[in-house]
Amino acid sequence: MPPKKSTDKTSMDIREIIFLQDEKTELIRTLREERKDYDALASCYKTFNDTDSWPGGFGGNFEFTGEYLEKRFKGFDHSSRFIINAPDDENKIVGISFCNRSWNLADAWYVGLIGVDPAYQGQKFGKALLLESTKHALKHKAPLISLHTWGGNLKAMPLYKKQGYKWRPDTSCYLENYIPQILVYPLFQDMFEKYSWYESFKPVINQIPDEEFEEKMTIYKYDFVMDEKNSLEVWIDRSIGCISGFHKKSVNDDLFVKASVPNTEAFIGFEEFPITLIIRNNGSTAKKFQINIQHSEKFKLKGEKIQDITVKPKMEKILQFTANFTHDTNEFDMKIHHQNYSEHQITFNIESDGVSFPLKIGKAPLHAIKILTSPANYNAIPNHQFTLPLEITNCFGEEKAVKIELTDTDFITFKKKQHEVKISKYDTILEVATETGSTDTVVDFVKVRATTKDNELLQERLLPIVIFNENKSVVYEFEELVYIENKHYLVRFNRKPQPWSNEIFITDKLRKLCINGNAIILGYPFDDDGSEFFNLQLAHEIKEEINGVWIYSTGLSEDKKGIKVTRKVFVPTSNEPIGFKYLVENLTDKPISDLGIQLRSFWWPGQTDVKNIIIPTKDGIKTGNMDEVPTIFEDDPSNFSEGWRATEYVSGTIGFLHDLSKIDKIRPRRFPTIDYKIAELKGKTSYETPFTYYYFTDSWQAVRKMWQEKFHYSPDNELQFYRFAENMKKFGFINKVEGETLAQGVIIDKNQETIDVAFDASGTPTLKGKVDITLEEKITEPSSFKIKSHKERFWQEEIKIKAPKSYVVGGKITFDCKTKKYDTPIAFAFYNNKKDITVTKSSFENKEVLEVNNGYLKFKGSKDFKGYVFFLSPVDDDHNYLLTNFPESKPFLWFNNFYGGLGPIVKPKHFWIGDEKYFDNITFDSYEIEEGKWKGIGFKSNVLTFHPAIKGIQVDNRFLTLPYSPIVLGQQVLTNLSGSTRYLYTHTTADLKTSNSEKDRYFIQDKQGNTMTYQLQDHESDVGNEKLYGNLWSAFKKADNKYYFGVVCSRGQFINSVYPYSPNLTYISLSRNAREIKVKPKETIILNTLYILTTQLDQIAPFGSNNLSDLLKDK
Repeated sequence: MPPKKSTDKTSMDIREIIFLQDEKTELIRTLREERKDYDALASCYKTFNDTDSWPGGFGGNFEFTGEYLEKRFKGFDHSSRFIINAPDDENKIVGISFCNRSWNLADAWYVGLIGVDPAYQGQKFGKALLLESTKHALKHKAPLISLHTWGGNLKAMPLYKKQGYKWRPDTSCYLENYIPQILVYPLFQDMFEKYSWYESFKPVINQIPDEEFEEKMTIYKYDFVMDEKNSLEVWIDRSIGCISGFHKKSVNDDLFVKASVPNTEAFIGFEEFPITLIIRNNGSTAKKFQINIQHSEKFKLKGEKIQDITVKPKMEKILQFTANFTHDTNEFDMKIHHQNYSEHQITFNIESDGVSFPLKIGKAPLHAIKILTSPANYNAIPNHQFTLPLEITNCFGEEKAVKIELTDTDFITFKKKQHEVKISKYDTILEVATETGSTDTVVDFVKVRATTKDNELLQERLLPIVIFNENKSVVYEFEELVYIENKHYLVRFNRKPQPWSNEIFITDKLRKLCINGNAIILGYPFDDDGSEFFNLQLAHEIKEEINGVWIYSTGLSEDKKGIKVTRKVFVPTSNEPIGFKYLVENLTDKPISDLGIQLRSFWWPGQTDVKNIIIPTKDGIKTGNMDEVPTIFEDDPSNFSEGWRATEYVSGTIGFLHDLSKIDKIRPRRFPTIDYKIAELKGKTSYETPFTYYYFTDSWQAVRKMWQEKFHYSPDNELQFYRFAENMKKFGFINKVEGETLAQGVIIDKNQETIDVAFDASGTPTLKGKVDITLEEKITEPSSFKIKSHKERFWQEEIKIKAPKSYVVGGKITFDCKTKKYDTPIAFAFYNNKKDITVTKSSFENKEVLEVNNGYLKFKGSKDFKGYVFFLSPVDDDHNYLLTNFPESKPFLWFNNFYGGLGPIVKPKHFWIGDEKYFDNITFDSYEIEEGKWKGIGFKSNVLTFHPAIKGIQVDNRFLTLPYSPIVLGQQVLTNLSGSTRYLYTHTTADLKTSNSEKDRYFIQDKQGNTMTYQLQDHESDVGNEKLYGNLWSAFKKADNKYYFGVVCSRGQFINSVYPYSPNLTYISLSRNAREIKVKPKETIILNTLYILTTQLDQIAPFGSNNLSDLLKDK
């Protein structure tokens, strides 16, 4: 049956594009704002429970209802929320595709949610919905439509790639589809009105990123074959998302036109690069071409920009040009900006046979040598001598000798102005003796110039240094960003339009907390995840006052003609909240209805987890985690008692303050989304929202107090502050063989005969009471003591200890001092120093394997499996406790390549890098370790260079154990071989086998010290455990396993957390995170994680405070 023509016409095209239509197409419509539709949608959502499509199920354990969805979607635009009905029941929704404007790309569209009832999968419902979404993007002049998925989504990936979606390299399954751009390209429209693009498209179907190149030019290639005489090849320049070439063959013509560069990246300033335009006429008649070349302002282009040429039949002409970037070009590093486009492009406007068509190529400018102060926004004080660190990034890929010249300013002088530096290929820090003079608060700019030995200019720039005398908000620009900074805050926004350009970024300098967002979002209805103002050119005005700085940003709406919106942001000089409000003006003479403003903010960047969210409800002040917030709180303001909300992090609290009486909706998220509705705005009138404030502080109580001062001030306001404190008295054991550490978890040789029981207290207490040691086996003598009056803060007494029958013995120490009884959990883990550990080498399917056997347990690792341990088992229970794909890597859940096993990864603190990107760029060498009584295996990596923020880091994964011990010590050794300080985040994971049943259990401790027990999938996402940040242990027990598998870390200089993650019954990981890791040049740090196998759950937690402090403490 031939494909039908669509009757829909795009705004860019007067002819019709053929979209495949079948019986499923007729079942698609948009969601209606009716309760019947919301009920049907809720029923559809409930079917999204297959773990192949939705790891953990869609929405986890949340029960969707029509009532909830009606409140969730009411007031939003439904014109791009597509649903598909069952063929035999028009009231039954069996699939959805919800689209919106892209949040980061101008004019692009995004598929935010797509899914089909599993009972209807494989019947082309998803195909029809996705095609409808592409058609919708085409109607709205979108050059592309995109979506996110996960690499292990085996069902959907072929569907996406068949419709033109390309998996963008270096992203966690971000897919982009350029079919909308191809369909309306002037030279291709005649083909796509005769042939179905879908049926003629010939995609490459696989489960890997589409990392396509022409030499080193980043591209995507689209192939269409209609029949033997009609075909089309199209090249998309991935750096700018535009068509760069094509080869079109038809009955009457055969034309190849292609623009290219040998490498997408180019060094700024000195590198001259070639640009080639090839026109090949394979037809039977000569063709004339008029070519007009335009380019971005930062290019210096050599060559004739206007040319008229004739290409004879079966001939080609090659036009060559050269260009380079000007020295003042800002860098665009595609390793960092994974989903954004370069703004630097060259356009070939070509006309032939009366048809005009553009070809575009992009370039990504890089600094060969990049110099910044460290940190980039450097703060100083007047009349001060200090060392100014200059971070020099080297992109040459080899050691480079350069000359650095510094110029004194009005307030900054340098002891030495000329420096000759050999820059390591892993970057370098140049420390410069510097002095500031007398001044009020001011922003000064230091001129720095870098040249080669032959005086070729590499970089010349002005670096800002803020000299703070009095606390004053100052304004300055650097690298196309506008900064407003004082001693408390750093606020920035983009001066020129680009992705996210109209958002405001706020950093609390003391607590290192950040939020962004608050772009202009105009409604009603709101378009949910997109806004016409996200990438629009706004007019910015800055007004400085004594008590702070105002930022006015103004734009005119295209969607609602005649409406002007001004965002007003006030950044105070003092440590007061930052305020936002919006002015909406009707410039016409007629009233305009259905208006509103939405305030929405986000976390940025995303490496710090939420602990708790505190919300004042009408039933009292409630606290919960991320999963609970959208499920128990509705968006009606009447559900809340006060106009504030607090989000707690480890380092501090972000508060949100608003006038509850003036808002229409407050949507429950990590940060509240607030709607202001304007029923009607008369001509030549305006509406201004009240202030919404963002407040950075140390507790939710301080947030509430500030809200009262801003909106409900009264001298009678009183607040209660709650604190959780540790006991002032601590008990444990000291194993003098290991040192003087007071420990509750003791790792001890079973041949040892004595140990000290000890007591430590704050201040100078008076001790009088009874101490009892209660253990599962009686191995200490004596086990009970009476302490008389004792005025020292420390007490210690030697006792006898004998070898137990078990390898781990748990119990408690009880101290009854009459006024209070203290219970301290304790545990002993024994090893036998008279025995030995064996380390053997073998191979499996051509992969090297190292096996360690300590007599109690054994484990295996491989340098060919990313330096991970892939097998771990007790000797008496010889089956693998770890979930792994060794010796291969396979798709699993959301991973395209899943490795599994036991091991760590390291990432830059402020940049997201997917696990697969990390594993694809790291290799290891293996070795055996022996450190005293500890033996094991290690895997040392190559030096990492694949991302500038992690360049020069070397990873050494070590796994050590003791003879006949239930313990494995995992050590992550990080060495910074670069000359620059690196800021890192590490993640150590134990992926464990499950029984795929509800009988499995995992365990974690809550804030009050209680052990919490969960079935798999109870906390279906990472955020469900964020409130447990700072926890030191977690455990898992498979239903038919003899042993619990426990993970423990000690408190150290880094922010640590141990938590479980289980999206469904097939997967559990016990993970240890360490954040805020600062590694200085040439410095090595060690992060330690303890793994333990034991038959008793309560034996695990005490090892969070153990006696191996010198070995186990992060350092």
